Amino acid sequence: METTQHSFDNAPIGIFDSGLGGFTVAREIVAALPHESIVYAGDTARCPYGPRDQREVDAFVQQICSWLVARGVKLIVIACNTATAAGLAHAQRTMPVPVIGVVEPGARAATMTTLTRRVGVVATQGTIDSGAYERAINNIDAGIEVFSAPTQRFVEIAEQGLRGQDERFATYEELVARGFDSADYRALAEGYLAPFREKRVDTLVLGCTHFPLLAGLIGQAMGPGVQLISSATETARDVAEILRRRRAFAAPDHRPSYQFFTSGADCEEFARLGTLVLNVEADRIETVDFGELHLEELRAAKEAVVEKKVVIATNNAHKVSEITTALDFEGWHYSTLRDAGLVSNPVEDADNFEGNARIKARAAHELSGGLAALADDSGLVVDALGGDPGVFSSRYAGEDGNDAANNEKLLRELGDLPFDERTARFVCTLVFIDEDGSETVARGTIEGKIGFEEKGSGGFGYDPLFYPDFYEGRLTLAEVPQEDKNAISHRGNALRQLKELLGEK
Repeated sequence: METTQHSFDNAPIGIFDSGLGGFTVAREIVAALPHESIVYAGDTARCPYGPRDQREVDAFVQQICSWLVARGVKLIVIACNTATAAGLAHAQRTMPVPVIGVVEPGARAATMTTLTRRVGVVATQGTIDSGAYERAINNIDAGIEVFSAPTQRFVEIAEQGLRGQDERFATYEELVARGFDSADYRALAEGYLAPFREKRVDTLVLGCTHFPLLAGLIGQAMGPGVQLISSATETARDVAEILRRRRAFAAPDHRPSYQFFTSGADCEEFARLGTLVLNVEADRIETVDFGELHLEELRAAKEAVVEKKVVIATNNAHKVSEITTALDFEGWHYSTLRDAGLVSNPVEDADNFEGNARIKARAAHELSGGLAALADDSGLVVDALGGDPGVFSSRYAGEDGNDAANNEKLLRELGDLPFDERTARFVCTLVFIDEDGSETVARGTIEGKIGFEEKGSGGFGYDPLFYPDFYEGRLTLAEVPQEDKNAISHRGNALRQLKELLGEK
């Protein structure tokens, strides 16, 4: 994963679970970010969380997150689906560091994987009762059918295999491959998973972090045509992206440390299991009591963090990267709607770019409870077409159109008009709404002309038809190197103007 940046933060990443299952998430984070230190907390004394009341689990989340904050972590991963469903939103509001869960990453991976749009979810009773996965999947694609069922005994089996009650294995890979290959386990899995086969799902979400241990058993029962989704890999990607945006990766020469804490009595056994899954040696192992809120440490950490939280009203990764790079104000923390667990689809019915950007920014500002919000709206304006396609740029050929159809219509409308008369510009308008509701508006353009055929493969939308004046008609925007495009683009120009305006406030 990309780790290029200007500053570093060697503070550890905090990861917690109700017990051992979260080690599967920690394993992916360690593999993806080998320079990062880890503080892992397993609440084994109160495991399992699945059958417990959601309010009780939410209280546990507050306790353990505050305990992790007191140990100086820079980010917290709730590596437990039940705890994510019960307490993620609460923790994000109360903790002074970013907190992410494992439900949304798993849901996102499932929506990108399914071809039949029939997705199954196996999880604990608490996660199923919360409806968290169904909401998360349908928030991304409302047309996906989600079938859910609790499989509580899978947790028991995973714990038994991991603890080596039947046989001990030397490696994690060996455990997953052979640790659950028994007639009794196969019969149990067949019974649990038969309804999903009957529903003909093509994707099955392992909605408990214990369940990747059973991937071989579950995969055998479901058959080769079903893709198994673990949220661990997607969660590791989210961790990397948040650290990149915050410029908080550990230094490349940092020697990572791994600390394992458990509320159970046998910390040596806990550490052995952590070492088996993560394939790293623990620098510290300890039994602790998570059962209280660390309010003074929380308060001190909040006071020490001077930052503005800004919600960007988009989930487009390219836009997010461009915005966070350009608006690199000290102490500003950016999140997307998805990071914040928000879904915003306001009707963009204004007749200009500024109006639509304002609609999106205001919706994000309100949904986030009054955080600063930033939104953009952009498109192509062609003089010979009276300003069209304008605000309809993305749907110029109709609601079901695409880039190819839009470009085809644009060329058809311009016909044989001479090149010098095909003047046009890309326009981007940014609307920034601060916590107090005040608005700052910035606008950027890039002037050019529309060609007669598509050229280049480095862009999208109308880029292959647009010849920026900067290159005197020699290159389309799709032929311009990416680093040069950012320097001259309409969004880049708008961001530079916005940065100057905000810097004056």
